[in-house]
Amino acid sequence: KKKKKKKTISSSDKSSPSSSSSSSSATAVQRRKQSKFLKGAFVVDQRLLPRISEGEIRMVFVKDELVEVIHKKPVGENGRSAVAWNNKTTFYRPDEPLFRDLTEKFLKNDIQRIAKKLNLAYNALPLLWTADFIPMNDDTDDDTRNTTQNDAKPPEREKKKKKKTRYILGEFNCSCVGLTKFRAACGPDKDMSDVSDQDYFDGAELCDLIGKRCKLRLDEHKEGLKRKKMVQRIVWGTFSLLASFAVVSSGGGRHARR
Repeated sequence: KKKKKKKTISSSDKSSPSSSSSSSSATAVQRRKQSKFLKGAFVVDQRLLPRISEGEIRMVFVKDELVEVIHKKPVGENGRSAVAWNNKTTFYRPDEPLFRDLTEKFLKNDIQRIAKKLNLAYNALPLLWTADFIPMNDDTDDDTRNTTQNDAKPPEREKKKKKKTRYILGEFNCSCVGLTKFRAACGPDKDMSDVSDQDYFDGAELCDLIGKRCKLRLDEHKEGLKRKKMVQRIVWGTFSLLASFAVVSSGGGRHARR
């Protein structure tokens, strides 16, 4: 009898089918988990803007009305976050000249354009919302040089120009907007008595404006319901009138044939 030759299989050959199948199955499981986790959601990939250390600019709106501008400068070791109490806050009026170019452009051009991109009617803006901006160097004005130690110093007239600044809209917030002037009352052992008189006055003014705009929107909604009911009455009245004419005309036709 002929002896069957055993096929020698190297260790790499032994491991490759199982390893490839296991890795592919693991990848498939990972993809299924990822797709399940991200179903109906999306990930925003934003680059780091180092000038956040200079502070972010927050615009506070009631509907389409800019009520105040807040400059939030990060404090702490990393200087990269200005959330909650991790910032030094400075308040400005809506017409502050320091930010006039930014606020005017955003109010006149960007709000309508962004609302259109979000399929959001302009009159459907949130009651209280904010927009946060982070400064960055304008990429179109980047004239930095790659020089070595042996390179000659550039002439005085060719020195790097001062970079222009533009602002990146980092986020909107309309789900958990705080009334910053009442921040001193936050905490289990705090209350409104811890808020200064000026901050209380400013915060109450903002709350009054929110109430007025809310009432205005409710009044508009009531007027819309009234107009809708009026249109329905007209439609049903017209339909009933046409139906009665149709009955009369059909009845007259039968009598004439008899």
